[in-house]
Amino acid sequence: MSRRIVVFCVLAAVAAMIFLRLGFWQLDRLGDRRTRNATVEQQQRGTPMPLVALPHDTAKAHYRAASVDGRYDYDHQLVLSNRTRRGSPGDDLPTPVRLAGSDTAVLVIRGWVYSPD
Repeated sequence: MSRRIVVFCVLAAVAAMIFLRLGFWQLDRLGDRRTRNATVEQQQRGTPMPLVALPHDTAKAHYRAASVDGRYDYDHQLVLSNRTRRGSPGDDLPTPVRLAGSDTAVLVIRGWVYSPD
């Protein structure tokens, strides 16, 4: 065999091993993603907990629905411009909620509104 063919075969074998390893890496990622999606789905399925009852360990509260008692502080509402949703331009509207009986506020994402400019 010529040297050129040997070099080509070695490079092809190395490329095949790399691609095989990348395939297994993708399968590992798939397993991780399925586990994460199941965790998110389980957390979102639960009934909303009062904010004060959520655990201080935030890892246990990720993706958990919460409820608060208070009032919107419209004077400090934000408008986050130039956001897109499904290809349409718009704005996100985060608004602080002042907790009842406290000077603490929690930022609530109230939604997204279409905005042509």
